[in-house]
Amino acid sequence: MILSLLLLAHVITATTGKIYPIADDQITTTTVTFKYQNIRAAKKFKFQLYDKRAGRTSWRKLDTFYKKRTSKTAKKFSMTLSNLKQDRDYRIRYKPIYVGGREGIWSDYRSWHTKDDALYIYLDTEDSLLTGDIPYVLIEDSGEFAMTLQDDGRWYYELDGITKDDIIQYRFSRNNLGPRSYELFDPDDVDKLHSVTISSVPQTKEHTTTDWRLLTPDIETGEVSTEDYPVVDRAQFIQGVELTRDYPEGFSSYTATTFTSIADYDLSYVAIPYATRVIIGGDPVETNQSVDGYPTETQLETMLTEATTAGLTPILVIDFPINQENEETILADMAGDHVNSYFSTYLTRWREAMNDGMDFAIAHNIEIVVLDTDFYDYLDFQDNTQQAYFSYILENDILPTVASGYTGTLTTKELSMDADFTWYQADEIDWLGDTWYPTTSEDLATIYGPLNTQYGKPVFFTNLGVFSIDGASTIGETVSPTSSKLDPDLSNDTYTLDTQEQADVYEAVFRDIADTSYVIGTMAPDYSFFTQYDKLSNIRDKVAGLVWQRWAGLFNE
Repeated sequence: MILSLLLLAHVITATTGKIYPIADDQITTTTVTFKYQNIRAAKKFKFQLYDKRAGRTSWRKLDTFYKKRTSKTAKKFSMTLSNLKQDRDYRIRYKPIYVGGREGIWSDYRSWHTKDDALYIYLDTEDSLLTGDIPYVLIEDSGEFAMTLQDDGRWYYELDGITKDDIIQYRFSRNNLGPRSYELFDPDDVDKLHSVTISSVPQTKEHTTTDWRLLTPDIETGEVSTEDYPVVDRAQFIQGVELTRDYPEGFSSYTATTFTSIADYDLSYVAIPYATRVIIGGDPVETNQSVDGYPTETQLETMLTEATTAGLTPILVIDFPINQENEETILADMAGDHVNSYFSTYLTRWREAMNDGMDFAIAHNIEIVVLDTDFYDYLDFQDNTQQAYFSYILENDILPTVASGYTGTLTTKELSMDADFTWYQADEIDWLGDTWYPTTSEDLATIYGPLNTQYGKPVFFTNLGVFSIDGASTIGETVSPTSSKLDPDLSNDTYTLDTQEQADVYEAVFRDIADTSYVIGTMAPDYSFFTQYDKLSNIRDKVAGLVWQRWAGLFNE
């Protein structure tokens, strides 16, 4: 099998008793160069070659062969192993044979894997990624795929199923976060792609990328007040973040480091969005239990363990999402004119989704649960009577079932200020949970003081959001969510990144909260698994994160 003309320069170097690494791009012919030292008396060498086929656990010896030492002065010799099978594991070892036939000891095995009919894409990032980052290759008409890190520091991806003359187009992305994270070409072009025409199979393509559209802001850049602002006493104060709902592929590899980064801000809580049912039809309301884009129950259990290990208390946020594939149709159907029985059906489906989450919370002793109340954004009530009916059914028929058996704290994702929605008075609801994107012209006490008085319950901001944009102090939540997620340099994004204004608005809002006694907690939304240069309310590695850290100290002195 064994010796043929040298075709490829893939090298093994060896000293007594050890074989050193083979290059990682073996195909079907492998050249082996041995350097021998301190074995001058050896006249020849004995080799054993093994393979292991896919799905097998044991190695099979293919051949035992000998190679004579042809020179008394040469320090090395080369041979070529050919006729190797594609996509298969191999290993080889050797030992010297001395004068008189005495054999030395076997060297260590060195293993390698031969290539398949594929395009092997290699990427050298030259330390341009942050700790925990991972590059993806985005292949046109195929998808986005996480790359694998090799021992030599390069990343690679194997694209199978190619044939000669295929044209493959692709780009690299950092952490699979869309246009704002693409590699940065020169000149910059968000639509640019690498292109390779397959001239032979297998084929290898090497790249080096060190510049990314997903830039890294300096956490220490910006101004943070050091004033010892007085804080009104309150029974407790909870401060933390809610994880982004953009769960990227492979996110489980980065949750532990994400939780550690939260704890580094001296925050104590992390809210984790979770969903077991998705709305697939709007009229009538239909659901199924095949939910994409959220952690599985097993992944969630791991996240709970990692969060507590980092010193955080997990909060479960039970979502009731709408299927993205036909979201527009579903929303149109839900917003139509409906009779009361329609809302009863909706609440039945909502109860089923909430019950699933509550069962998990009970089984895992989760202290705080946030119920999804996005129905205010979806449903269109014809009059006050329908709103009162919806509120009555929710308070008297639905909530008692949802909360049954749960002894922790139950709150809501957002509030309605409409006087007909009075279901917050239900004994099952402990806190008035709301999503608030404040502006500096809004007065917290004017908005939430009357609600605290009416229901006698504290206010908890499940999402206290301020976008990282110029004008955040006056825009509030009116900014387009689509635009706010785009890269700072994209021409169709009209908002200018401004992390200092985000920090300043948070500082002002925290001072308002400090002047009250009935706000007992705040959570920052959209906390990412990676450092992002986004325009969201995400505080990770932005100056706003230091503002939250400052107030975590003031509220808990």
